Amino acid sequence: MVIASAAAGVLGFALPAARAFGWFTANTLTVTPADPAGPTDGETVRVSGRWTNATGATTTTSVYECPVSAIPHVGHHVDPARCDPHNVDTGVPTKGGDHGFSDYLVWDATFSPPATPTSTVDCTVPHACAVVADATFAGFFADMQRGETTHSICRRVFGEQHGHARLLKTTNVIGAVVAAGQTITSTFTFPTGDFDRNRDAGRAASVTDCVQLGKTILTVGPTGSWHDKPGPWLGAGRTTTFHSTYVVPADTPTGTQVCDRGVVSGLPDGDHDAVEYSRTLCFTVGVDAVLPEAPWPLALPASALAVGGGWFLWRRRRARRPAKLRGT
Repeated sequence: MVIASAAAGVLGFALPAARAFGWFTANTLTVTPADPAGPTDGETVRVSGRWTNATGATTTTSVYECPVSAIPHVGHHVDPARCDPHNVDTGVPTKGGDHGFSDYLVWDATFSPPATPTSTVDCTVPHACAVVADATFAGFFADMQRGETTHSICRRVFGEQHGHARLLKTTNVIGAVVAAGQTITSTFTFPTGDFDRNRDAGRAASVTDCVQLGKTILTVGPTGSWHDKPGPWLGAGRTTTFHSTYVVPADTPTGTQVCDRGVVSGLPDGDHDAVEYSRTLCFTVGVDAVLPEAPWPLALPASALAVGGGWFLWRRRRARRPAKLRGT
């Protein structure tokens, strides 16, 4: 008995469903963000699934990010015009006797569907958006689940569960003390080959520098965390660099600790991670800022010039003094 010639499955960000409908076993789809509670804006999430009830020849699956209002009924296809136009991957290989598939999708916090370009879908609202998988087989029943809310990426960045990965970070601060009102610039470098240049217009999906003042994570803005989506061009070189700048709030009390940590997300190439983290750098807010020191190659000649100039002036002044007669 053929129930549907085409269907779509929607997966949440928890464990995949496995309930049955009559004598049909539900299809399973799993979305795996870095935070189990839900993805963050610009985060590359892994999507995997299995068309349990699919029959017939192996085909391909399409994956979308859609508002829940665009979730199709069983037996109908997804309407791409009602979903995120920049967040879709068609032709995902569906292999094996269990018709399994796996892919990556970049999650957007907001987007404007082509069907209604003047409107904005807000995926920060709980259960507003979902990841949808769509495929065509001879006949099967598809189970559906809703997605979860989008979370601030900096909520989870400072946890110990995240490794340092391959994102290197340096700052313009010399020492461990900064001043209230001081501008801090961070430089991040990561291997270009960690991410796929052929998808997402040759850019990393997103980059973020999260700032924590004491125990409070500062929101994105001039005096807080920094976020750019999409991220930098991956280019053809061996490494890619991006910069962030933030200001320590002017009213920060002396002794407060300020920390920041970088995150880059993209479609991984090979076995690399979809989300990479830098080490966390922390400073203590003091009375005065520590000014950057001159690099050694420049500092040494400058110091020698100052010493030599002082010695020359001392000799000139000594030569102009009247000679003293010995014994007077």
